[in-house]
Amino acid sequence: MEESVPILLIIEDKTLVLYLKAIIAKSFPQALIFVSEDGWDGWEIVVNNKPKLIISDLNIPGMNGIQICKKLREVSEFKETYFIILTAIVEKAQRSLALQEGADDFINKPFVEEELKTKLGVAFRIIELQNKMTDDSQLVHDIADQLQQDIKDFLNLSLKFCQSRFPASLEMFRRISEASKWIAISFGDIEEDEIYDIETAALLSYTGKIFLPDTMLKTQVLVDGVPSNNLMYQVPVFAHEILSSARILKQAAKILYHIHENFDGSGIPEHIKSWQIPIGSRIIRVALDYEELRAFRKIPPQTIIEKLHTESKRLYDQRVVILMEQYIASRGGIEGILKEKAIMLNEMLEGMSLTRDVYTNSGIKIVSAGAVLNGSLIDKIVAHNSSDPILGLLFVRE
Repeated sequence: MEESVPILLIIEDKTLVLYLKAIIAKSFPQALIFVSEDGWDGWEIVVNNKPKLIISDLNIPGMNGIQICKKLREVSEFKETYFIILTAIVEKAQRSLALQEGADDFINKPFVEEELKTKLGVAFRIIELQNKMTDDSQLVHDIADQLQQDIKDFLNLSLKFCQSRFPASLEMFRRISEASKWIAISFGDIEEDEIYDIETAALLSYTGKIFLPDTMLKTQVLVDGVPSNNLMYQVPVFAHEILSSARILKQAAKILYHIHENFDGSGIPEHIKSWQIPIGSRIIRVALDYEELRAFRKIPPQTIIEKLHTESKRLYDQRVVILMEQYIASRGGIEGILKEKAIMLNEMLEGMSLTRDVYTNSGIKIVSAGAVLNGSLIDKIVAHNSSDPILGLLFVRE
């Protein structure tokens, strides 16, 4: 080891300090030695100099050796600091207590020089391994950060390419992505990596339409579940071919390949149905259709939601439609005569009036809109949630 290794001796006996310093300096010249005769003063040195190795007497003024060790282990920064206790006491109880508080080793007094050198050698090897692990961990962290930045740069480049083909559509892509992410999180059982893939795929949801003629760019791929033009059959295939060529977008490619599958199996390109369709594809399909109906056909939000509900189980996963409605409602996007607010289960109070149906994660409606919460109804909702979680949020009259 070329770098200096800070060592702290917390020992009251000056003769013993000189002896230890001589042995350490001879055998381990890279050591940088600090000395304290008091537990509290020793702790100040720990905080200011962050020693890699501490050798402490068991009985010293201020904090004793075990108390210092305990305090050391309570600070995350010092959890790996190697700690040796010097003691003439050989009782098992003392050693057991010291080990419980995090001591790494003991040296009995009076000690043999060879034993001391051996134990210090072990300590230095462990410190060297810790330093190497820290360096390796930092290298991995730096590589991961760079990879994440490269992914972001590549995604931004892909998004700009789509934007060049679909001017003024960037905000729509972002809305689709935001809604898809919110729905995925609301399911509660989708892993973080998959949520990221869903969010990414949603941003690139128009990739497969790049080859279409200009006159068809604002035409939906499916209208009422049927391809609007023969060219539309190639949209999911083209999206998959483009994105799967980049390793970091393979999952997004798979998701986009299936976003035009209908829930009943009548969609494209593979006519798979229900749970065979990736959950990310089912989510983006609903968010995409909502945005396109709103942007291209100028249909009001409430009418779109009603249309999505009507087509649940034929074109869409009913649970995704329910969560899409909740997402729009939570952002004030559905106009109506009732003023409502979203609440969590633990915010339910007797007397609150539900403004929307309550469904479980399996798609079962357990309470209808208009019901007024009372003790038994609250208990029913909580009981269902323990076995079949409530889907998304609850909405009540303000």
